[in-house]
Amino acid sequence: TPYLYVTRDYGASWTNITMGIRSNDFTRVIRADPECAGLLFAGSETGLYISFDDGENWQPFHGRNLPVSPVYDLQIKRGDLIVATHGRSFWILDDLTPLRAAAAIGDSEQHLFTPRDWARIASTPFEGHVDLEIAPGKNSAIFLGVEATFELEKDAENRVHQHFLNAGSNPPRGVSVYYYLSEASEEPLQLRFLDASGTEIKTFTSKPPPNEEGEESKPDPETPQPYLPNRAGVNRFIWDSRYPDGKRPPAEGFFDAVPLGPMAPPGEYQVQLIIGEETQTQYFRITKDPRSSATDEDLQEQFDLLLALREKISETQTTQQRIRKTQDELKYWQERLKEGEIHDAAVALNEKLTEILEKFTPAKTRNRFDLINQGARLGAKIAALPADVATGQFAPTQGQRDAFASLSERIDAATAELDALLAEEGAAFNALVSAAELGALSATEGHSPTVG
Repeated sequence: TPYLYVTRDYGASWTNITMGIRSNDFTRVIRADPECAGLLFAGSETGLYISFDDGENWQPFHGRNLPVSPVYDLQIKRGDLIVATHGRSFWILDDLTPLRAAAAIGDSEQHLFTPRDWARIASTPFEGHVDLEIAPGKNSAIFLGVEATFELEKDAENRVHQHFLNAGSNPPRGVSVYYYLSEASEEPLQLRFLDASGTEIKTFTSKPPPNEEGEESKPDPETPQPYLPNRAGVNRFIWDSRYPDGKRPPAEGFFDAVPLGPMAPPGEYQVQLIIGEETQTQYFRITKDPRSSATDEDLQEQFDLLLALREKISETQTTQQRIRKTQDELKYWQERLKEGEIHDAAVALNEKLTEILEKFTPAKTRNRFDLINQGARLGAKIAALPADVATGQFAPTQGQRDAFASLSERIDAATAELDALLAEEGAAFNALVSAAELGALSATEGHSPTVG
């Protein structure tokens, strides 16, 4: 039989408060939330109970995956509920924010909870990434020196999760944003993240409805992002705190990579829930990892360099695409005309474009292993630098700053060489084909060319 009592007169009298707890489920521990009056948790022989009214009424609270287990002790620490069981180790309910704010919902049709501050911690491999295709089967990896087996699972929001088969899961890395919907919204949802000045960082939307043929929508492959959950009740969305990624590389760029957006530096931020004409705004902070000795200024410098790297890598990808697109057009003229002045001019210009392309990446590659034989060029070198700068939470080293300055100077010089070549010889080639009334190269104007 459960026995829980409360006194409100310093022990002169006691009142039984077990309404809602099964009569044969004896209790072992009771704890009050130190930050939310009236929010109580009780551990029993078979699990966990919760009360929002100071024990007047209880209801079972098994969480997402808490198994049937005796709960011998409870602690609330830094906004998390830690549950001690016998025989099943620890179980932690991450972030009591929505439970603490449940009373604020009232009769609202939608409500955006204030996110709790998040300590800036980098993500582990695969965690929260958006992937369009997942290979089935089990995977194995080393985490902090311990081998763990996991499966990759994709949820309805197109976010990939690691489901560990022989290890526990850490809380999600990122800012947890909770919002309540009385029912699934027929209008699209938006979550917009902004910095302290109100400048937009990133916006996420709910999944569009199926098209007329009943086909499910998929994220844009150029800018894949997870969708917002749109379910009746409390929804949670994790923002990994990253700024938008840079330009995706061309398919031909074996040694190029998508320049990831840097993690937001410590500071004040805003989040907005937008449904139709209604917008709700809440404020939160991103703090540094408490284990880090870096200052906020150090992390701001790291962020600034990573942002500059993202832009420079994107410029490099754009330049390479310009070259390859222009070469596609020149190849069209070579194959179409076979010989003659225009054919010879196309061959000569194509060779000079290849010389510039070789400064960025090997022009002819079979696979990534060719890098061993042909050597890293500017594209691969600048693409490798962000991972080095983002290692740890520290200000950039002088070597990293010097490497960025040197690579940027060489990339700018190669890009200027391309601009000059297209402005002079590209224009001359256009004059030839225009005189023959055959068209012109579109890339000479600085735009991505198309053959036509």
